[in-house]
Amino acid sequence: MNKHGWLSPTARIQALGIGGCVCVALFSGGVNLASAQEAKTLTRFHDPVIVNTGILTGLPTRDTAGYRLYGLRDGQLLPIPFQFDERDGMGEIVFGETTAQSEFRFDENDELVSMAKDTGDRIATESLPATSDAAVEIEVTDPVTRARGWAYLLHFSGSLPRSSPVTYVRFDAETNQARTTLYRVDSYPGRNFFTGLRIAPALGGTDEDILERITLRVHPTFSIFLSTWSPLFTEEDFSVRIDGVKNGPIRAIRRARVSLNLGRYFPEIPGGTAYTYYYLSSFTTPSIFSAPWLILKALQEFEFTVVSKFRGSASGMTYRDAANPRDLTFSAPKNGAETVIDADHDWYAVGGKQGTYSTGLHDPGAMDGMGDCPRSRLPF
Repeated sequence: MNKHGWLSPTARIQALGIGGCVCVALFSGGVNLASAQEAKTLTRFHDPVIVNTGILTGLPTRDTAGYRLYGLRDGQLLPIPFQFDERDGMGEIVFGETTAQSEFRFDENDELVSMAKDTGDRIATESLPATSDAAVEIEVTDPVTRARGWAYLLHFSGSLPRSSPVTYVRFDAETNQARTTLYRVDSYPGRNFFTGLRIAPALGGTDEDILERITLRVHPTFSIFLSTWSPLFTEEDFSVRIDGVKNGPIRAIRRARVSLNLGRYFPEIPGGTAYTYYYLSSFTTPSIFSAPWLILKALQEFEFTVVSKFRGSASGMTYRDAANPRDLTFSAPKNGAETVIDADHDWYAVGGKQGTYSTGLHDPGAMDGMGDCPRSRLPF
């Protein structure tokens, strides 16, 4: 304990999206609201903040039902949206049979999720409400500018104060559509690729559907005896089973189990898991594919390409990537043909009166096979 009566920070983790640090400190109880100790300087809008619950130590209980998250704004401690997401021992999201608000007892590998934009000023040590019996300070730091913002996870053993009424995103399993106030994105029924994208006027768009579909080109090269085999697979060669959907105030989660038919040379079908996390202004699709040892042994090369096909409504939009830093303008489609972008780059960005968005591809180097994590954000 230090002279202020609260524990010094003892753990740091990476914040998904912001790429910075989350610093956690445990406070003892306090009384009376007071002025801010330090003003918020963080200006990040798009980034979620994900705190591993394993570092939330010393709390009176791990039952999620008794917690609220707050930000200090203009001298007032206001509730902000958040959610707890449960993961099992293998790191998989646990999908409940009820709503996303269902409570559980968190352990070492669950997650507390909020938005960087909802952080506020730092509270003076005497500023905790008397009705709370414990509080966790969460400090979020921009890795480039070192700007900071703070949020406070408070526990209440008695009557619970109201929570934030804000919900940023919802995924409709019947229509396969994710919706926020800033965008809508559609998924093909029973598959794991997108078939529509609208950017709302609130984000500078026109709400026109600009995306025909996103396709995949998977091109492995195998060594078979004294010859090679180089098949080409597309998204149609993947069989997909949706086995989990969760809607929360901060993010909606969709999980798909994916299998790829490699043909008669490899009768054993490899498996994979593809999550899609939808946030207020972005979505990310981390995917892991596992392959039997025999297939990995025969694999010589592997190419994975994402192809975006745009509708005629995208005419006049511009495109850029690392190899093309200057804007390239889409031409008007001829004979109904769509504009195609072969996104064989780490990132690309598309913009125009219809809206602006960027997509990036990250390979985490999964140990048991191949893994890729496409991320899309609006705007770039």
